[in-house]
Amino acid sequence: ETTVLFLEGFRQLCELGLVMHHLHRDFSLTAFGFEVARRIEQKEVQPWLDKGSEFGLHD
Repeated sequence: ETTVLFLEGFRQLCELGLVMHHLHRDFSLTAFGFEVARRIEQKEVQPWLDKGSEFGLHD
């Protein structure tokens, strides 16, 4: 279920033009996404940041 929730979140972000899907599991903010992100205060999104994890090619 968690994976589906993340995928739905990415779908919504793509639909809004905030992120773009490169290939495989790679996503990046768009220019518009960076613009919007700069206006977000960390305290507004901290509950979601606390739920996230970071991983990459070296994990």
